[in-house]
Amino acid sequence: MFTKLHIRGFKRLQDVALDLGRITVLVGPNNAGKSSVLQLLAVLKQSLGEAELRLDGDMVKLGDAKDVLSQEASPDGQSRIFLVEGRLTLASWSSATSKPSVCPVTYQCLFEPRGQLFYHTALLRHPGERLELRGDMDPDPATLSLSRNGQDIQVRLQSLGSIGEAIAYKPPSGKISDSIRRAQLATLFPMSSTPSKPSPPQGVLAFIDSVKSLLRSYHLVPDIRGLQQTEVSIHADIPDELKSAQDVVTRLLYRDPSGTADQVSEWLQEVTGQPLRVQPLPRQAAHIESLDSTGWRGVANVGGGMQHLVHLLTQLATAPKQACIGIEEPESHLHPKAQADLARLLARESAARDVQLLITTHSEHLLTTWLTEVAKGTLSGDDLALYYFEPQGSGVQVTPMPVNARGQVEGGLRGFFDADVAQLTDYLRAVGTRK
Repeated sequence: MFTKLHIRGFKRLQDVALDLGRITVLVGPNNAGKSSVLQLLAVLKQSLGEAELRLDGDMVKLGDAKDVLSQEASPDGQSRIFLVEGRLTLASWSSATSKPSVCPVTYQCLFEPRGQLFYHTALLRHPGERLELRGDMDPDPATLSLSRNGQDIQVRLQSLGSIGEAIAYKPPSGKISDSIRRAQLATLFPMSSTPSKPSPPQGVLAFIDSVKSLLRSYHLVPDIRGLQQTEVSIHADIPDELKSAQDVVTRLLYRDPSGTADQVSEWLQEVTGQPLRVQPLPRQAAHIESLDSTGWRGVANVGGGMQHLVHLLTQLATAPKQACIGIEEPESHLHPKAQADLARLLARESAARDVQLLITTHSEHLLTTWLTEVAKGTLSGDDLALYYFEPQGSGVQVTPMPVNARGQVEGGLRGFFDADVAQLTDYLRAVGTRK
């Protein structure tokens, strides 16, 4: 899960810091940079292993670097720097009986105006092993600093000039001494007994790979989504990301086929009153139907709200533990009551499934439902983080809105009920003037 983001020089986000909860909600006017937060995590994920930011990838397509990244350094020279912090639950390796540990992960990267990686650094900690790893990108070869019980050791690694690989273990192509000083690594990690290619055990490799694992744990539910066709072709393999109707239906059919589609159908009935069924067809296709008072009908002939929900709920049902799901406007095309029901479902299932949610919304129905859940005690105020985004010149001002144990927001919900009150006042005046 992600615990902190600090974004400098990405679209309108000139200097934005966010402490994330289990459910983090970004609100504010249009064009205030809320979606940019979700997009940045997608860009970092789709750029893993690359020497520059991949702005047009499998998750998002943002165009040219000049439209996305700050082209000039800020007065303090701190433009195009992105800091990501999180935590992963990882196994220990020194003892088979040791319990898994919650391991903090910090990754910071700096980019050139055209998106090339200029510098990055990572800090990993494993409390169970009392081990800390620091990695920086220096001129080739890079140096990895390791510390255990206060003992500092320098280990030479191969070049680490790829995004997400400020710390990396690369199996040697020749002699161990050519790339990794095995004797130094062995003082920290037990090595395998294979003479030709000794390597650390899987627990060690998972720890070294923490930055990539953290970024890979992010999944995006975009604002443009839905099932516009009743009959959908499916892929031969289960997709890693849900980008299209084919991806969604493929995962519904083949990821835990005995339970995923049933779970999504149950949630749809909870929110919309209409269940769903997916029927495989010959030639790699499937028929998607929804049940209403007239019987089963093709999903293309039901409301847009349900079509949008299938994508979102499929992602929720198939996300692994500790994943983070970015959701743009979950309220799209939903009736106010359905919005409230969806808010309760998201709060309940994020806790039950140990999944983090990063949400942009314009819906007071979602917000007031989550605040009510806090007041009832079914959602912890510590698990809910609210931020108000407001355009300010070429940048954006971000204001945290703390929530207390009674579900009250410090300073009130800015920009939400003001419009309702103004509209109601105008309506009452208009009614009062009619004879």
